[in-house]
Amino acid sequence: MKRTLAILIALAMSVMMLTACGSKDGTSGTPDNSGDANQTSTGSYPGNKNITLYCGYSAGGSSDTLCRLLAAKVGEKLGTTVTVENVTGASGWVMWNQMMESTKPDGYSFFLINSPNVTTGKYDPDNTMKYDQNDFEMICNEVTDSNCLAIRVDDDRYSDWDSFAAYWKQAGSLITSASGLGITSDDATADMLVANDLGVDVDIIASGGSREKCWLSFQEYFEKIGADPVKWGKPFQSLLGGLKAQLELGCAAIGGKDSMSGSFEDIHVPPTLISFAVSTAKAQKVVTDEFKAAGDKVYYLAPEYDENGLPVYESVRAVFDKMESLIDAGKVKAVYTLGMKGLGEALCKMAFGSKLGFTFAQGLDAATLFAPYEGSFVVEIPEDGVLADSLAPYATALGTVNGNGIFILDGDVLTADELIAAWSSKLESVFPTDSGKSATVEDVPLYKERSIFVSQNKVARPRVFIPAFPGTNCEVDTARAFEQAGADPHILVVGNLTPAAINETIEKMVEEIKQAQIVMLPGGFSGGDEPEGSGKFIATTFRNPAVAEAVTQLLNCRDGLMLGICNGFQALIKLGLVPYGKIVNIQENDPTLTFNTIGRHISQMAYTRVTSTKSPWLAGTQAGDMFAVPISHGEGRFVADEATLRRLAENGQIATQYVDPDGNVATDMPFNPNGSVWAVEGITSPDGRVLGKMGHCERKGENLYKNVPFNKDMQIFESGVKYFK
Repeated sequence: MKRTLAILIALAMSVMMLTACGSKDGTSGTPDNSGDANQTSTGSYPGNKNITLYCGYSAGGSSDTLCRLLAAKVGEKLGTTVTVENVTGASGWVMWNQMMESTKPDGYSFFLINSPNVTTGKYDPDNTMKYDQNDFEMICNEVTDSNCLAIRVDDDRYSDWDSFAAYWKQAGSLITSASGLGITSDDATADMLVANDLGVDVDIIASGGSREKCWLSFQEYFEKIGADPVKWGKPFQSLLGGLKAQLELGCAAIGGKDSMSGSFEDIHVPPTLISFAVSTAKAQKVVTDEFKAAGDKVYYLAPEYDENGLPVYESVRAVFDKMESLIDAGKVKAVYTLGMKGLGEALCKMAFGSKLGFTFAQGLDAATLFAPYEGSFVVEIPEDGVLADSLAPYATALGTVNGNGIFILDGDVLTADELIAAWSSKLESVFPTDSGKSATVEDVPLYKERSIFVSQNKVARPRVFIPAFPGTNCEVDTARAFEQAGADPHILVVGNLTPAAINETIEKMVEEIKQAQIVMLPGGFSGGDEPEGSGKFIATTFRNPAVAEAVTQLLNCRDGLMLGICNGFQALIKLGLVPYGKIVNIQENDPTLTFNTIGRHISQMAYTRVTSTKSPWLAGTQAGDMFAVPISHGEGRFVADEATLRRLAENGQIATQYVDPDGNVATDMPFNPNGSVWAVEGITSPDGRVLGKMGHCERKGENLYKNVPFNKDMQIFESGVKYFK
């Protein structure tokens, strides 16, 4: 059996440490606990006070298990109760940030820290880490895990650290493997530190996210085959081709569907085999397909093709491996996977989103630009001659990204706008993207005053009630957003199949509202948006006298908050909670939400501006701040008469408006996507404690919408939690 020689890297990381909140100067808030640990009299530690041990990871995992074992032993030793509380998110950083901001260094708040995540996360540009290990007082070390660089014992190129370092210094590059990529992986971080110490380049190959970790799914469409051997031969040939692809690429097919009935009378579908590839990868490593910057070089990476125009699999594997290594090394800004329409389509679409242009290299004819190139890529890279040389023999230079918004091909010039119009106009009459209707707009003055209303009922972790009605589809995203913000969300699935189920649901809703500090109405399509419009099912339920009374008590007696997004906003406005702050009978001239001017459901990113900071839900923003938020609705057009609109504006109740990327209030699609008057996206109650908006602020997370500019997080959920602090 072959052995492995392990060379210890000088990066031994403590996996878990028990810590307490400390100050910036490193002093601990833990009081002197000398003496009899079981003494509970006044003035001795811990006295009659319980201790909380926070865990930044999910219940049931190894970290949680360790916390609970420690809690039992420490509690027994100190003669008190040690409670474990899980605050999950961002590999522990949600909990660490929250604890530093919401707990006092009094010796009663401890938390488990995973030191590799502290070390690596602090330097991750995709994270917003506020603190580092200097902000924590380390109490004890629980587990130590040393990283090793392993080589084969029979590798005669080196035998110890000195010979290893000498070899790779001379080679100039280092190839290693790691459990993950980038600075969020402690393995990869160690590898990069070694490479930096040696003064060499390092290529880190991840164990996941490669072509070797892909799986295929096939779906076939063929006519009825009957007893015709020729028709039988078509799916058989396709299956043989699929088998060959699996064997050559090393990718197994794990699913699929056979469709052998693609016939209607004398009409037969063309024989078709569709394949989907699925895999897992680090989201941080995902590269989008739009051009990023003028001056970058663009290359075409292609395998070899045989006499039938099919890719040669050996070269396909080589191209895929090269593509993976370039992405892993962070040397690729944009990637487009080529299909049947070729390079011309790819280069145009890569430029359209950012309105950049492209200057083609000389000698690219139509046959080259529009030929199908399966298994190939178009890549944008920084101008780098060394990198360009490394792409051979599979790369061809295509040209350079320009910032002029024009396409230059052998002296011919076309603008990006001209090409976009030519591309989109063919289907505009069939499936229009613009309603052709302009909304009346008003550039509402920014309302910069903050609400003077402050909650008198302080809660460390406010409870959130989230009813999930039939058709609701955003309750989980919403609960996750609140949990990450430090709240305690509770989802109640509304039952309506029988009168008894309805009555039981009403009773549970009343009890949940009584216990909650926040009521959240999530998005979706409650009741299928029937009858006669969206949100009516929710509104009808909340008009039940017992439920309505519980809501009134929440708002008027307990300083509570309410939030409604999309379908929830539709329900709030049908209840009168916005704009009136109470449940009322809706009149004909009251504001409402109705069908989009284009007459169908729309799903896109929208740009919004914070017009008023009156609401405590917007405490984390400034008036005039712009955000990109996802929208998905068929009835989102805000309608109100001018007198109502002016009253809302004067009182700071127009919370947010749709704007274009330059911050101008939008009149037309796509920036005013539903045709709302005055471009209203969200409104509040008179005191701001009830907020309704169309944009799905709960649909947020790391590495989402990477190709969309502007901030995407309005800190709505965090602001709602801080209101009760």
